[in-house]
Amino acid sequence: MGGGRTLIIIELLLDIEELVWKRLYSTAKSRITSGIKMIIVSCSDKIASFGTTEPLRLQFLTQEAYWYFFKVRSFGSTRAEDHPKLASMAMEMANLTSGCFMSANIISGILKPNFNPHFWSMVLAALRNLNKTNISVYGDRFTLPWQMVEPTYLSLRRVNKCVVLFLDYETCSAETGPEARRMMSAQDLLFGSVMLRGKFKVHAWTSHLPPHYSYIVQCEVQRPHRMVTSNKRFQKN
Repeated sequence: MGGGRTLIIIELLLDIEELVWKRLYSTAKSRITSGIKMIIVSCSDKIASFGTTEPLRLQFLTQEAYWYFFKVRSFGSTRAEDHPKLASMAMEMANLTSGCFMSANIISGILKPNFNPHFWSMVLAALRNLNKTNISVYGDRFTLPWQMVEPTYLSLRRVNKCVVLFLDYETCSAETGPEARRMMSAQDLLFGSVMLRGKFKVHAWTSHLPPHYSYIVQCEVQRPHRMVTSNKRFQKN
């Protein structure tokens, strides 16, 4: 690992057994002798017991603060107040994304280059459909999508089945960024004409902050294994 101290940041999307964590921690300590610090990022309260210091708990933005973030990312230097129709649609989109920064970055990245009311209404319709599809799959649990550990389902007209967006996204640096931009974009996924089959990757967005990482989402065309009926009972699809 070279000289100097080492910082390791681990993001856990799911729970991890304590024994597995101890093995990982022990291996890291034995191989890095010049000083090591680990930061674990997780939505699980169970992970707090693995640390040697008090956990730092991050709170979600208030609805007003999140709307400001979403508005700035979508409108840029343009005043949202000068475009009341677009602002109204953007506010509903912000409500539908429920405080999720990943969703805000993806959606605002689609909206900003296409400052057109008709196009924005298409994005809003796609978001409404996404929420409706996942509520039919997961029921009331999808009211807090940022706490979901299951895949997200996206129903598209040109696909007889659903596209599944998995949580195990990956990032690539600026050096490999051009390769990511040649992938299918989030806009292509929603509104493109390419037929979707099997497993594929989508370039979701590129961070506007240095070092400008690109975020790649793993997708697969499949049919939901279960749907929720109006009386909240599960039935096989």
